[in-house]
Amino acid sequence: MGPVYPSIQHMAPENFGRRYSAPAIGLQMASAYLGAALMPMVFGHIQQLFGIGLMPLYLTVFAVLNLALLEAAYKQIEKSKNNP
Repeated sequence: MGPVYPSIQHMAPENFGRRYSAPAIGLQMASAYLGAALMPMVFGHIQQLFGIGLMPLYLTVFAVLNLALLEAAYKQIEKSKNNP
């Protein structure tokens, strides 16, 4: 998901306005660090119970979730820009 992270930070002033871009980037960074800290730990517990074979499914679920939430956010941003 490497290319998504810098792209959403780069687009923060356009998506949230200059006034709110710094807090939005801070929230994005905090979420990324939290996910990077928790995802391996959670998968470690899951693979102890069910085996390492679930790793491709685990990664696919989060990749699809990431893209779906990103698209939902872009739709919400477009909707708010069209209805000021």
